[in-house]
Amino acid sequence: MGTRLDKVYEEYSTLQDKLLKLQNYLTQPHTRGTDYDELKDSYFKLGKEHDEMKLRYLSLREENQRLNRIIADTEEKLKEANFQRQQYQKRSAFLEELNHDLQEISEHNKKIESQLRRVSDMESLLTKITQSGLRDVL
Repeated sequence: MGTRLDKVYEEYSTLQDKLLKLQNYLTQPHTRGTDYDELKDSYFKLGKEHDEMKLRYLSLREENQRLNRIIADTEEKLKEANFQRQQYQKRSAFLEELNHDLQEISEHNKKIESQLRRVSDMESLLTKITQSGLRDVL
């Protein structure tokens, strides 16, 4: 009786294991379907996110290209402005040098004018002396 009872318990246990396996098997396709639906939803969400990220990437790339063009234009303008500034500095230095030369010429001119006045004063004195000396001689 004890052995029979043990055998019945074993059979019961085996049947119970088989029932669990059957239940798992029956619920698995349903779970697999649910998993498939979840995976499908995740795939579409990821596809949508991918498309959004791709659009964002493209817009950022276009913005980057636009900004690079602006930078290149600005750098070109800066080079041109620096060139013009250098030209203005050269002109300014030239004009300052010319102004300095003109001031020196003006000073020399004043000296020459004063010397010419002296010479004309001397000439007038000489003419007076020569005229008065001629009168005395005559």
